Amino acid sequence: MKKILSGLFLLLVLSGCASTGKNSDSNNIDEVHFKITNGSIYQFEDIDKKSSDQEIISKVQDMISELELPDKNKVKDYDGLVGANTYTLDLSENDKIITRYTFYGNFVTVKTDDAESIYELDNMKGVENLINFLQKI
Repeated sequence: MKKILSGLFLLLVLSGCASTGKNSDSNNIDEVHFKITNGSIYQFEDIDKKSSDQEIISKVQDMISELELPDKNKVKDYDGLVGANTYTLDLSENDKIITRYTFYGNFVTVKTDDAESIYELDNMKGVENLINFLQKI
């Protein structure tokens, strides 16, 4: 019985450490950088904004976590994915980009130091809300 209880306790402690580590990673973000570039040579609608406001950073992280990016939506073929406007969102810590999100058309590329994945978005409403919010910062 003691072994079972100590095993459960160890499992709970390890679970708590894992979830704490995950949350602390997202809390270390100290800047968001949002940029819009247009495929046109005239670069109309060009926007380049940064914010270190923790409320804005928290809101952006919440909005990103609400985007549905399941593995089934990962794109295997990278050819031909272009959009007229490219929306780039960088989440940084101490001037180092932790995660870069690049939105174009109904696709998003998520790039970290370890990996890069492209997802097809089923619901554009969340992305539109995120982009609208970022344009106002």
